This record gives sequence, structure tokens and C-alpha cells, in this order.
Amino acid sequence: MTVKKTQELRIERSNEPIPTIEVDEDDIPEQLCGWEDLLGKALAHAARKWPDRVTTVYSHQRPSTNFGMQTCSVFFIVNDYALLDTVRDAFRNAGVRRVRGSDSLRPSWGTPQYHLEDGVAWRRADAITWESIDLPEDVAAAEDDAEDDGWDDDDVSLDVAPEEVEESEEAVAVRTGKPVRFRAARADASIGTIRRKIEEIFGLPEGSVAICGPDRRALRADATIRTLRRRWENAA
Repeated sequence: MTVKKTQELRIERSNEPIPTIEVDEDDIPEQLCGWEDLLGKALAHAARKWPDRVTTVYSHQRPSTNFGMQTCSVFFIVNDYALLDTVRDAFRNAGVRRVRGSDSLRPSWGTPQYHLEDGVAWRRADAITWESIDLPEDVAAAEDDAEDDGWDDDDVSLDVAPEEVEESEEAVAVRTGKPVRFRAARADASIGTIRRKIEEIFGLPEGSVAICGPDRRALRADATIRTLRRRWENAA
């Protein structure tokens, strides 16, 4: 773990209202012991994936009725739409049902909790100190070695009618009427990466694809294809 002072980081201090993700804190599974570790891990993966991003995540807690009931909600104020998705998906994949894009709020209303810069995610330790969120060495090494798209080099042929698939980099010679070929997902690829790739290839709405285990529950975005395959093998 690395420690830095606040003045060593480019903390965003915009006073303009920016988008938020709202979470009902009472809906977070008890075993997670709150949202700090869950969100920190998700943002650490995002920082490695997008090393050029410089973004500060603020939190603001208050009562809310946005879910159609009285809740004690935490609003994560994030000036980056990709990271908004990261925050939302982290909670959804952990089984939180009451999570939504919500009101735009000023960062000055909240407390800076996380910061992404130079490929590292930082967690606020106190008023003047930040600590790096370090991923396990095996996870970090796998991400460093992985290709961006999470697919194996060997192709897998899928018989898909040409009219059902738009042309893309992954769809080969759709116009010819030949079966479309895709690469198999690597064992170390994340569920979130493969899910987004499926949506991209088939032109599906974001969030419309769920990759499930044998219990029919969607796996977390940061779980791996290896985990998915192992669960199905054990269930056989």
C-alpha cells in the first residue's frame, strides 16, 4: 500500500452539479459490511483498465424516497459516465436491488472517498491522507497479461443468420452468408468484459445481458470466466 497526501493528487473540486448513482444502504448484503471494500475493489480494476482517467468519487448520504419508499441512501457523485456504470454494476452484481442513476449533485455537498489517477485507485484515509487500493498480485498479473477484449486467439464457430448480426470487427463476412466466427473467452477474462462484448457484437442495450451460474443468478462483473466454467462443471 502506498500513502499520499491530498496535495499530491489532482482531486476534482468542481462545484457544478454532476450525475450520481444512488444506493439504498440497507439493501447492501450484510456480509459485505457496507460499501467501502466492494466499491474500492471495483474502482481499482477500473483504474487499471483506464489508466488515463483522473476522477474523484464523492459520497453524500441522506434520506430519500427515490425508490418509492423511505430509504437511507448514499449518492456517489461521479463526473465520468464510464465510472458511473462501474459504480452501478458493482452494486448490482453484488445483489443490491435498490440502485439507480439519480439526481445530479454538487461535489461540495459530499465527501471525497475515492480517486483514480495514473492507473491507481486511492481511498481516503483521513482529511489529508489517501491510501492506494492494491489488487492481489495474481489478479494484477492476470490483468497485465490479458488482452483488452478478453478473448482467446482460437476461434469458435457459431451458426448465426446474417440478418441477425450487424457487421463488426468480430463478425466475419456476414454478408456472405457464412457462419459468423467469434473467439472463445479466456479463462481469466472478467464477466463484465465478456458481457459488454456480447452486447457490443449483437447491438444489444447496455445491461441487457446477464451471465449466470447454474443457480440462474448473475455473476459479479469482476468474477472470471474460469469461475463461471467451474460452477457449471461442478453442477453437472
